[in-house]
Amino acid sequence: MLPDGQLRVDCGLGLEEVVDLLRGGGMDLVRRAAGRKRAQHEQAALVERVSDLLGLRSLSCGIGVSEGEYVATLSAIRDFVDSEEKGPGLPEKRARLRRSLKGLPVMVGR
Repeated sequence: MLPDGQLRVDCGLGLEEVVDLLRGGGMDLVRRAAGRKRAQHEQAALVERVSDLLGLRSLSCGIGVSEGEYVATLSAIRDFVDSEEKGPGLPEKRARLRRSLKGLPVMVGR
């Protein structure tokens, strides 16, 4: 069983061995798969929110960027753009960011 809830079975196993695997780890398999699906939905909602906030044409994850890094970066961008903080120059920086990225495809990378 993989951490994301996938079950990989060697094609050399017999039916009885496969059934035993499913019986032994069935609930854990379901829990992991549900957690993975929930994380995918949360990530999709975050991508949509950031895209809407900045008016992006598209937003994607670059090669070599982990899912955790991608979500952390999107969360930081969302928090910055959504922020009501009125520090020196912050409202202008947020507006400049929106203007400069509007309509562009963006890839989160290193």
